[in-house]
Amino acid sequence: MCGILGFILDKCEDIQYSRELLRSMGSVQYHRGPDAWGEYQTEHVALGHNRLSIIDIEFGSQPMTSIDNRFTVVFNGEIYNAYSLRQRLEKLGNVFITSHSDTEVILNGFKEWGTNLFNFLEGMFAIAIWDNKNKKIFIARDRLGIKPLFYSKNEKGFLFASEPKTLIASNLVDYSKNEESIIDYFSFRGALHPNTLFKGISKLEPGTWASYSLSKTFKKNNKFWDIKKLNTSIQIQNKDFYKHLEESLEKVMNYHCISDVPVGIFLSGGVDSSLIAALLRDKSNIETFTLSTDYIYDESKYARKVSEHLNIKSNILSINGEVFSKYFDKWMTVNDDPLSDPSALALMILSEYANSKGMKVMLSGEGSDEIFGGYSSYKRYKNFRRLSKIPYIDIFIKLLKPNLGDQTLDYINRFPFVNFLGTSHTLTDNIRSNLFKNIFKETLSDNYLEKFIDDPIRRAMVFDQITRLPNDLLARTDKATMAYSIEGRVPFVDSNIVSLANIMNSNFCLRGNQSKYLLKKIASKYLPKDVIYREKIGFDLPIFNWLSSVFYSRINKFIASKNIEFINYEYIKLIYKELCSGNTYYQTILWQWVVLEEWNMRIRSYENKINIMNEYFLG
Repeated sequence: MCGILGFILDKCEDIQYSRELLRSMGSVQYHRGPDAWGEYQTEHVALGHNRLSIIDIEFGSQPMTSIDNRFTVVFNGEIYNAYSLRQRLEKLGNVFITSHSDTEVILNGFKEWGTNLFNFLEGMFAIAIWDNKNKKIFIARDRLGIKPLFYSKNEKGFLFASEPKTLIASNLVDYSKNEESIIDYFSFRGALHPNTLFKGISKLEPGTWASYSLSKTFKKNNKFWDIKKLNTSIQIQNKDFYKHLEESLEKVMNYHCISDVPVGIFLSGGVDSSLIAALLRDKSNIETFTLSTDYIYDESKYARKVSEHLNIKSNILSINGEVFSKYFDKWMTVNDDPLSDPSALALMILSEYANSKGMKVMLSGEGSDEIFGGYSSYKRYKNFRRLSKIPYIDIFIKLLKPNLGDQTLDYINRFPFVNFLGTSHTLTDNIRSNLFKNIFKETLSDNYLEKFIDDPIRRAMVFDQITRLPNDLLARTDKATMAYSIEGRVPFVDSNIVSLANIMNSNFCLRGNQSKYLLKKIASKYLPKDVIYREKIGFDLPIFNWLSSVFYSRINKFIASKNIEFINYEYIKLIYKELCSGNTYYQTILWQWVVLEEWNMRIRSYENKINIMNEYFLG
């Protein structure tokens, strides 16, 4: 796990300028790779690499250049099938210098297959490859968007990096607010790719590659994998899904443990992370890390029970509102393209704790809910679809409307054609009309997926895989772990597991009132049933308590300042008063607004203070 960056600019001919700019930008994302710094420069291009040494510690340094000096690569991530690809490339006559560097596999693979290489890579990756012969750079991002890759193309040239603030530090990109992404931020907890909340910065879409040449020709959206198109090459009888899924999970868990440094597990006590721990219980020196709060729904007791059941060393960190608030400023430095998920900040705190215990690789259960149907939103969607088909239902609805909540009304108002709005959908029609002074376009729904996927519940899950997974959950894991130089791995988001799950009928995920039906059936072989079949809570935090207490002065300062022109601050005051009186309904929207206000304040401070990030991380 590392940080990558680079650029093609007219000013690259000035080697001294290019070197100073590259190093200045690289220092901003130093936390991503504190073990080593590497750089490559010509009169056309500059590439930089912040290294976090995980595999082939001695010889895997980057940037790495091919023997013939034609190709140079910088790479962030892990390629789990590197060994088999290396054997294949060696049979084709390719020579390897390192013992087992996956970076060299990428280098020789691109030399052999060009952009077709990306089809063969299994793992998580953000890659940039400079072709010195054709004077062209290629960038690529893994299938599900596990690893981040941001870029900016303007009249000054082309820049890319692992984090937006790295690009901002160049002072060559437009970092003004992208108001068109605000509605997505509130609807999906983050801007949807390819957009960010910055006008001049984009996210490379998952499963795609792009190229930029000295002639300033930019080609993007070259797909090498499309999650919407189900893998019809996988032929499995329904009765064999259980066996095939269990074998696939065991295989994936094992190669996610490949590392030359210690590996740990973020254990919440839920079925996903508990199953990871169960399948890896025989690995030596595996430890679990859990966060505890003083909240009534604290799940650390289940995590402790799982660790004891599997005889794995458990580490539990307890936090409260004061601790949470203390880390908020650090989180907002990390959270440069803002995500509004409060659990991300908590994960960052836990990452610091894991780092203090010597961990450099941590496994997480992220993505399982979107793949195996773990959210109550899928049940709700299923019920609303059934309800919408009842004759004369609209008459009954008119009578019930005064007693229905906002989220229910959002579905009801779309009868008879009910569309899935996303699991993270909290920006209801009523809240949107009150919160914003401007008129923003309607939230994206799953209706565009109907031509690809017949099963409506599976379609809802794929919708979350496209929207929520890369733009919120995977992004938060990367930000939170890399803030403390930890490689976060997400085995459930392996493309082989996702492809297998997405060809399953949704009945294997949601059967009756039982979510994650098949996954829980597998987990029941290894874990106590009261851990597996209890009601899903999720990583819940007492945000409503903390917003009304430790964040009180910050919130009142934001309300008084009225810095965001399209926000209705009278409505903010109203719902904050409701929260302080015990109404938790608006807690998500208020947290999203607080994060946006802090981000907006920092954007304003960027002017003439580009090095603020540099000073923060390097002291």
